[in-house]
Amino acid sequence: MKNIKIEWLVDEYNCSHEGCSGGLAEGAKVTLNGEPFVELIPVAHCFGGDSWTSEQVFEEILKKLGYNVEYVKD
Repeated sequence: MKNIKIEWLVDEYNCSHEGCSGGLAEGAKVTLNGEPFVELIPVAHCFGGDSWTSEQVFEEILKKLGYNVEYVKD
């Protein structure tokens, strides 16, 4: 049986610039059978940065497994 492990990651950024309260970013490291598979490393910043929702993490996993992900709204 194949094993997927998802390690959820969080990065925080404290900013002293006026008008900025800092930032929070989320991501994940995913292994497949103990081997690195998907890495979405979060980088928090005052403006911008890199962050992924759990939905985006799961979509990246499915894409890497060879599945096309299509969203349909009714």
